[in-house]
Amino acid sequence: MAQADGLNHRICLLVKKAEKQRYEEHLPAHVDRMVREELKDFPDRGEILIAPLAVIGRGLNIVVGTRSAVRDIYLCVRPVLSIEDTNWLHASVNASGFNTLPVGGSDEPLAVLRTASEASWKQLTKILRSPARFSNMDHDLRKELVAGMLVLLIQLAGRARRGETDMTLHIVDHSIHDKKFSSDLASIIKQIYYDWTPEQRIIMNELYGQALQAFLTYAGLDQEML
Repeated sequence: MAQADGLNHRICLLVKKAEKQRYEEHLPAHVDRMVREELKDFPDRGEILIAPLAVIGRGLNIVVGTRSAVRDIYLCVRPVLSIEDTNWLHASVNASGFNTLPVGGSDEPLAVLRTASEASWKQLTKILRSPARFSNMDHDLRKELVAGMLVLLIQLAGRARRGETDMTLHIVDHSIHDKKFSSDLASIIKQIYYDWTPEQRIIMNELYGQALQAFLTYAGLDQEML
């Protein structure tokens, strides 16, 4: 982007450490490197910020006065399965065990805990053995990754709309739209929605409201189903 003809915007890249790293050696010299603690200074340093969604989804706070300095968000890649994302890894493994617990409790807690432990270990094994290619992943892992991405996007969009700022989300990566292997975003959103019970749909709508409805509409679900 920094070398594109006709693009004169100042570009900032969010990095882990301020000092120059080996993986940064091939970046153009005029690309500004920022660490998370410097994000508040972005409006004075650039117009385009390149950053991982997992890093800025919950912690982006870039404002000018009372209004957000972020107007457009571009989703450039699909979510990536990474064991280095410990928050997601722990949540996925714990949820698989938690979901085996019987509603209303049990008179045999030892057996229940054993079943939950087995489910958690099975989930961890599934994650560790999963193909890296998104279209080849287990369908449940795909849905978990996309669900986590949607939550981050909703939170990020909420921050971008601070002070009633107009914000537009652009989905850039062609693979997100490619329906060849039913791994496109719209198909996976439908799968997630159909997995919810009526009670879960009500709760999710109360939590995420119009933002959730926008993604469901994008997926082609009828308004009556929201």
